Amino acid sequence: MPNKQEFLDSLKVHASSGVTLPEIAKAMGQEHLLTTKEHEDALKTVNAIKEAGIKDPIAELGVLRNKIESDQKIVRNAALDTAFGADTNGKNTLRQYADEKIQKDCKDLNSAIEEIKKSPIALKLAGQAADYMSEQNQIFKVDSASDKTGVIPVFE
Repeated sequence: MPNKQEFLDSLKVHASSGVTLPEIAKAMGQEHLLTTKEHEDALKTVNAIKEAGIKDPIAELGVLRNKIESDQKIVRNAALDTAFGADTNGKNTLRQYADEKIQKDCKDLNSAIEEIKKSPIALKLAGQAADYMSEQNQIFKVDSASDKTGVIPVFE
């Protein structure tokens, strides 16, 4: 049996004949010690995180995720308020209806709002509570001077 140095010297000879380190590691049951492309990519990511000055990426991702969810709620509520009026006193049934019908995680909020505006239920709710002197619950405005039918759709 060769000693350690003789064995290592023989590896040089085998390497010149095309034997690779991964093959040797596999033969020795040590392939898990080799660096893979996945390891290299992970190291690049870790180094980029360090360069950005991020100390605890998991905690910061949690904070960012919460911020995104909060901002999405704000944008959604603002869009619904703009389209259907605010529901500050709990009496704006059209706004409440739109809030119930449009999913919280809706990907295309503008299209969903436009669909609600076409809904017969939304039109009835808007008509019941409409204040034609304000934007409250108002989907259609009446202007007899500009159209023979007297109804002009107004979508914001």
